[in-house]
Amino acid sequence: MNHCSMKREFYMDIDDIVDELLTALKAGGWTLSKMNYELCKLTATSKERKEHKGESFELTFGLIAIWRDMEDLIELEIVVEEAEQSWTEKECITKCSAVIGAIKEEKTYQSLYAQGGGMDFDNEDFESNN
Repeated sequence: MNHCSMKREFYMDIDDIVDELLTALKAGGWTLSKMNYELCKLTATSKERKEHKGESFELTFGLIAIWRDMEDLIELEIVVEEAEQSWTEKECITKCSAVIGAIKEEKTYQSLYAQGGGMDFDNEDFESNN
């Protein structure tokens, strides 16, 4: 099984992060499977056809999103996995990064951190495993 996990902190309230996450998933072609607002978790799937070494495959990616309220910020963790093929690690990383990157923070927080230093949003921690 290939998977990728990324975390990022967002300076927005919990309702806004959930709205932005749902918008990012829809724009990325993900289908929402389950959402539990009280447990701060959702799951989604994405299917796509890929060519690899002359063969055509239908890949099914699973996504788990978990958000945590950390007082003045929200920590969002996205995990993307694909269980059938051994060569999909790069696709998992790309999909994970696309969801995290599609979430837009409120402009007030963006300008605050652009002016005062704050967090380095270009240096996202991630891990990928086979």
